[in-house]
Amino acid sequence: MIPDKKKDQHIIINPKINMIVANTASLTSRDNVLEIGGGPGTLTSIIARSAGRVYSIEKDKGYFDILEKNFVDSKNIELIFGDILTVKLPLFNKIVSNPPYQILQQFFIRLIKEKRHNFECCAMIIPHKFTKLISTKPENKNFGVISAIFNCFYKVEIIMDVPKEAFEPMPRVLSHLVKITPKNVDNSIRDKVIKNIFLHLDKKVGKSIMEFFWNGDEGFGRRFTKKESKSFLQKNETPKIKKILDKRASELSDDEIKELYKFISQLLATFGGGGI
Repeated sequence: MIPDKKKDQHIIINPKINMIVANTASLTSRDNVLEIGGGPGTLTSIIARSAGRVYSIEKDKGYFDILEKNFVDSKNIELIFGDILTVKLPLFNKIVSNPPYQILQQFFIRLIKEKRHNFECCAMIIPHKFTKLISTKPENKNFGVISAIFNCFYKVEIIMDVPKEAFEPMPRVLSHLVKITPKNVDNSIRDKVIKNIFLHLDKKVGKSIMEFFWNGDEGFGRRFTKKESKSFLQKNETPKIKKILDKRASELSDDEIKELYKFISQLLATFGGGGI
């Protein structure tokens, strides 16, 4: 089967690179691995050599038929036909994948929304532009929603560049193999506030911030009442910020998340600048 460039299908044809991708996740027989887009199964078979179980999700019927044929006797590979953005996800603790690039932001937002972000490790091939976005800090002009999510939830390590020639067909952009792991420590109160907002994607942003204040944090020294939290927010908001606070976190644009970071920084500065 010939990969379809229009479907964002770019198959790794270099077996050495597939081996490096799998090894980056340090797989053991205790691991349940999620693979996004099994394709012809070249990476799938390498993952299965070390992992306890592989869940390979493929939405292209042609490739899914190939996977079924190739792994009919495999006991530790479970094939799932469907779209990674909508299909019910299995239980997994690691992700190893060469996914379609266009679904990356939506996929990670889905993990946050479904509280599936605490995987142990993700070894994934991603485009250079996405690497820049997820490594960007709040002060950068290119900072956006996906940058904020990674800033709060994940550590990103670039393992290697993956040249265009390693794919069939060749993508137009340079790619990276990255290792993504959860952040176990929040660097600041501001990060904790933003993280709380993303943990409640379907809740209004203002409500998430108020709840953070009245639930208390060691940086504040005390808890705030609901009345105090609401009053404090209203005293510091502008008409522009009020529109953002009235939105659900899942509705925020890249520009709005930048404005929200500035507002929270200013808000916390009223506590004497502590924790920022």
